[in-house]
Amino acid sequence: MITITKEFSFSYGHKLYCEKYSDSVNKDLYGHCTNVHGHNAILRVTVCALDDSNTIPENGMLINFSVLKEIVDKHIIQKLDHTFLNDNPELPQPPTCENLVVWIGKQLDLALKQYGLQCCKVTLYETPTAYAEWFI
Repeated sequence: MITITKEFSFSYGHKLYCEKYSDSVNKDLYGHCTNVHGHNAILRVTVCALDDSNTIPENGMLINFSVLKEIVDKHIIQKLDHTFLNDNPELPQPPTCENLVVWIGKQLDLALKQYGLQCCKVTLYETPTAYAEWFI
């Protein structure tokens, strides 16, 4: 299977907190992350053909990187960059790295279908050493 990957960056704020739990249970689960804090995220998006083809299209590319950038910008970056994720009703709560990467992957997978592509992997770095991955 042939894939291409593009990297993006954005910043966001959030806190990890579940309303159904008490403050002490939240503190036990999420530690200092129950406080409002921010991240400079790195997002890596990998796409592949819907048909799992190992054939490069006649034009020599699965999708132009600039088109992929427009898709990710429209569906992800514009919705998340410089926002407080807990206030976004589209997002799963709490907005953990794991919940975010699944949401991002599903949003992009839907957007890419019209190009005959699927989002086959998304990697979201919350910090340089902590990340979550979603695979199709």
